[in-house]
Amino acid sequence: MLLITVGIAGRGPILKQFLAKHVTNTQEQNANNVVDKDQVVARTNVWWSVVWFLGAVTSVSLLVFRPSYTIAFANSTVIMGFAYVFFWCDFFCYDLHHEPTECLFSIVFRVFKVAVLKRFRSYPTNGCVHFEKDSNEVLLLPHNPIFRAFSCLDKAAIPETPFPDQERQQGKLCTIEEVNRVKKLLGLLPMWTTLLIYALVEATGSTFFIGQVYDSSNAIKFFGFTLPIHAFSALESLVSSTVPYLFNVLIPKQWNKNKEKRQLIALLRIGLAMMCSILCCVTASKVEVHRLNSIHNLTSMSKFWLFPQFILLGIMEGLVRDGLCGFFYSQVDESMKHYESSLNDCVLGIGKFLSVICVVTFKGYFGDSVDKSRLDKYYLTLAALSCGNLLFYVLVACIYSWKESTPQTVMDIEAGDAD
Repeated sequence: MLLITVGIAGRGPILKQFLAKHVTNTQEQNANNVVDKDQVVARTNVWWSVVWFLGAVTSVSLLVFRPSYTIAFANSTVIMGFAYVFFWCDFFCYDLHHEPTECLFSIVFRVFKVAVLKRFRSYPTNGCVHFEKDSNEVLLLPHNPIFRAFSCLDKAAIPETPFPDQERQQGKLCTIEEVNRVKKLLGLLPMWTTLLIYALVEATGSTFFIGQVYDSSNAIKFFGFTLPIHAFSALESLVSSTVPYLFNVLIPKQWNKNKEKRQLIALLRIGLAMMCSILCCVTASKVEVHRLNSIHNLTSMSKFWLFPQFILLGIMEGLVRDGLCGFFYSQVDESMKHYESSLNDCVLGIGKFLSVICVVTFKGYFGDSVDKSRLDKYYLTLAALSCGNLLFYVLVACIYSWKESTPQTVMDIEAGDAD
């Protein structure tokens, strides 16, 4: 599990940045010799999703033959070994030269460190005292309800001597661009907070949902084939890979050319995913009641009853991951976009760890086995939490939809703080 976690952590930012670079190299330039970055991001996401979809289809195809765990792990090892050899065969076919860039977390640490060191320094009365941009303009993010909480970081861009270049070399001064980059990243915290309950439901789908499948005695017959238990997880992956494409069909293409419309689409995706999480919990609760009744009445229940909750689980995963990706891109700079998968996965991972706390809190619902537990009541509890989380999300989404004013100078900030 540790090796898988390390592999997943390094996969997203590295592979997406690599893919975006080579998509950029093949992208045609317009009349001004400028590459359409939105189209590059769209093509990168398409190729990224295609690979995931093919992986899900391959897993379903192999699971139909119901291999044992030993054979399944052996097949996975052979496939990964072949992919590893193929990777090294093509390693030198790509352009490996790139400009070195500073790590995002290094910038965040430096901005916080300098801001703490200058926490008692007052704002200057003249904006030109601040560290200037290349265009000689002092521009900071506007004071909407989200960024206002992080205005203290602006002090990291205030020089203390007439020699800002020397201060910057000593690590005692940050640029306006670096401060704004960190503030944009911190501005995602309210949205990430709304995803914790969603991640709790997602974790339930990969644990208790599977437990329901194991405790359902009847096998699934599909066109003469006996499907294994893992077919439910494969179905979930297929649905989550397909939903983004189906959703894009319903969205007018001209909306993708407008930044505000793209952000609205991303917020809509996440909102629909949270609504699906409520439906998923309610559906799972109803199915669990039926399953427990069938056990007590000594009757059988087909495993097909479990399909709806796995389908809803796949729908909400496909919507929220694609929507969260689009929202992240609409909020951060170009240099931060390749951190999307690692940061979002980290937030979702924290939410999944909350399932442990949730199980301990509602331990009265759980017995020695799934049949002796009251998962139906636990699912209804998650549905209630998801309803409250949906209301909180609507509030946060309204704040993000707030149309920002033009960037402000330091004098505007000082006047706002004085008020």
